[in-house]
Amino acid sequence: MEYYDQLPNLIRLELIQKKEEGSDVAEFESKVANLPADELKQQQLYDELQALPVAHDFPFAEPSDLAGIRNLRPEGPRKITRDWPEERWKDKFYGAWLGRCAGCALGKPLEYEPFVAGAMGNPGWKNIMLWFQGADAWPIRDYTPGRSRAEELGLRLQPWGSEPSYRENIRYMETDDDLRYTIIGLIMLERKGLNWSTPDIGKLWHEYLDCGEVFTAERQAYVNFHRLFDRPGISARSNGRRRRIKSACISIRTGNGSER
Repeated sequence: MEYYDQLPNLIRLELIQKKEEGSDVAEFESKVANLPADELKQQQLYDELQALPVAHDFPFAEPSDLAGIRNLRPEGPRKITRDWPEERWKDKFYGAWLGRCAGCALGKPLEYEPFVAGAMGNPGWKNIMLWFQGADAWPIRDYTPGRSRAEELGLRLQPWGSEPSYRENIRYMETDDDLRYTIIGLIMLERKGLNWSTPDIGKLWHEYLDCGEVFTAERQAYVNFHRLFDRPGISARSNGRRRRIKSACISIRTGNGSER
């Protein structure tokens, strides 16, 4: 099996994931803490972890299939209708698109562990505040400054080429995986309307994206699609970050876009 990450790290992620999903992982914690060096044994342990069922006393119901989700919805309105003229619809969609682009550009330099998960004893939000304060840019009113006195504390912006999105440099919205998924969703809508499936998404990804344009959970789904398209749950297989898949359309077919 091909993976987007090193197998030992995926096993550790899977242990966390299974615990959050309600599986009894007690007997696996020591095994994961003392992983064997042999990769075949690692793979065997990974397979066993993935096969763990949800504990019978798990108090939450968390279906991933559309029918199961619908069955658990509370009573309420199922469709939202608006009698707006075409120009207003265009304005709404244009505003949503600009907002998404602006948000991606603002956050792109900060998509880095110290600002997300935290570091130096601080939660991520506080390190973001320190960065903007160190650039005399707090409260946030513009894009992320490229330099900050917070660098003296050890903070750095993400190092993978986000310079075009720095406040001092920004001239356009550079390509971003979140924006690419939005465009691909639009292409799917134009091609198939609401009648599409998980394999359709996988094929469209491979038509428009290469592996270097998808990351973490999506990259594993991309690899899985490459190996075998039409299998239930293929995007989540061997995917310790499956709950982070941003393009939610890949796991279930959402059906009528006006439903909620």
